[in-house]
Amino acid sequence: MIERLVEPFHYAFMQRAFITALLVGVLCSTMGTYVILRRLAFIGDGIAHADSGGLSDTGFIVDHCRDRLDRDVRKLSDINHGDPGRH
Repeated sequence: MIERLVEPFHYAFMQRAFITALLVGVLCSTMGTYVILRRLAFIGDGIAHADSGGLSDTGFIVDHCRDRLDRDVRKLSDINHGDPGRH
């Protein structure tokens, strides 16, 4: 049973993900405690709302770039297969 739990950690990306999760957990809990003890909770709330706009903008940009990349890849594929007229 323990082998099934340890098996994913044979992969390097799982080891990095686990270390990252530990670091995020420690840093966020420490920062959250500091914010609450200093009564800065409203500043944290404002920062979270400001980040929401940035995240949505990032999502829009990534989707736009992905669509453009897909279109460019299709064009290159058509050219490489001898059909430069079809776009």
